[in-house]
Amino acid sequence: MDSNNDLEMLRNLYWSENKSLAEIGKLLHMSKQAVWYRMKSHCIPRRKISEATSIAEKKRAIPPVTYEVLSRLYLGKRMSTCEIARQLGIGKTTVRRWLRRYKIPIRKHKNPKYSRESFSNSSFEKAYMLGLRAGDLYARSICRTVAVSTGSTHPAMIKLFHKIYGRYGHCNEISCENKSLRSYCWMLYCYLDRSFNFLIRKPLRVPKRNNLFYSFLAGYADADGSWVIQGKNGILCFIFEIGGEDAKLLRQIKEKLEENGFHPSLTSIMRKETDTGRSPDVNKNFHILSLTRREEVIHLAERILKYSQHEEKVVKIKLMLKVKNRKRWSEVKNEVIELREQIKRNVKECIKQAKEDYERRHKALS
Repeated sequence: MDSNNDLEMLRNLYWSENKSLAEIGKLLHMSKQAVWYRMKSHCIPRRKISEATSIAEKKRAIPPVTYEVLSRLYLGKRMSTCEIARQLGIGKTTVRRWLRRYKIPIRKHKNPKYSRESFSNSSFEKAYMLGLRAGDLYARSICRTVAVSTGSTHPAMIKLFHKIYGRYGHCNEISCENKSLRSYCWMLYCYLDRSFNFLIRKPLRVPKRNNLFYSFLAGYADADGSWVIQGKNGILCFIFEIGGEDAKLLRQIKEKLEENGFHPSLTSIMRKETDTGRSPDVNKNFHILSLTRREEVIHLAERILKYSQHEEKVVKIKLMLKVKNRKRWSEVKNEVIELREQIKRNVKECIKQAKEDYERRHKALS
């Protein structure tokens, strides 16, 4: 998920929607301590105790959901309290409290609704998943469960998430609003068993073996990379870029590519956080690894293609390889622009669907 959107969403959930740290944690699939740490590290202030108490008392007194809606979800659809909490954007304890107040019989605890499969132990699959984790994928431990989550407005990323994790656990999504950007996105999540503990921490090193390295790089590129086909002074140019805040990991990728004969560059940009929803006096370095030599980009695309699973990026790579022998931008311009426009249309439709789902869910609360 785009980290800028993620931080702005966090600010809106806490200050605009008056959600508690626990409620935000439930929605974003992280602990309330992790929510507070993220707020603190990005200078998002916390409410005073008196303000928090006042908001909590008001929430307790005002039903967050009607009897009809809660009864339909819990008794009619047989949803769990966790599922209802996620759909309505409230805490599980709040759902249970109002089940009791409405005198709706609470079911006895059962085993997880959906089965979970252990990890395949494939070294290539593990390398790819760690590459995704290095990008905009979050993971945390909850009792005997590993919860993975991310957010996106790209249908290809949503499909990839289900493809990667759906074979091991039940994947789902919830629509979210970004008020400052006046936009919407999908928060994706999946609960896995403990064999996925390797995802809890972001990777600190890239794999040493070349084939595992390219699988890892494919996952990282599918999350945070871009394949660019463009014209410069009428000449057809190819560019590969991958960016993030982890300079050490990107430096390792640069060194590994150099070992394999590539000539990447690594640059740093100091970004003012006014563009990310953080306090205006806080700056953050953003690092971009680039590969711009035409033949090297083509060679990397050929190496990564068999590992990449993001449909948008696979299509771009295949197009790049299809036109690799052409020199003039005019020869491929129309095809490239059509692909760009198709991706824009897909994203626009995805945002529209997220908006409609978000408004429908919140209408049920009124």
